[in-house]
Amino acid sequence: MSPKAPIVFVQYIMGLAVVEAVRSRPGYEDIPLRLKWPNDIYADASLLAAESSAITDRIDTSSSPLGSFVKIGGVLVTSSFENNQFTLLIGTGVNTNNAMPTTSINQLITAYSKQHGRYLEPISMEDMLASILQSFENFYRRFLLS
Repeated sequence: MSPKAPIVFVQYIMGLAVVEAVRSRPGYEDIPLRLKWPNDIYADASLLAAESSAITDRIDTSSSPLGSFVKIGGVLVTSSFENNQFTLLIGTGVNTNNAMPTTSINQLITAYSKQHGRYLEPISMEDMLASILQSFENFYRRFLLS
């Protein structure tokens, strides 16, 4: 890690990478997926509430003046410093496919597709992982150059 690149930003970059992994796909740009700074990924609960009343119990209305959101993932970074070198462990949990009563990205995509009258393909876990890592790498590279 570059001395000019503080490690605290790695957590933020990973959170952005998760959102970007979905919203950078053609047709998925308006999927209502958001980053709740610094490390939680939230989905627009109003879009999901029509699909299931079980979601309304987990809606966070206090966090945003923009609407109601439900947590869909998160990022945690731990670090250690030894022999003049940082080691980071990045943990990222993203609900991609899981069934109710939790909420998944693919539920969000399905609800969005129904509401907008067009079909968007669900995202496989493998594709989600690859997209997150690619987005992280792109963001991190740009961060190091800034």
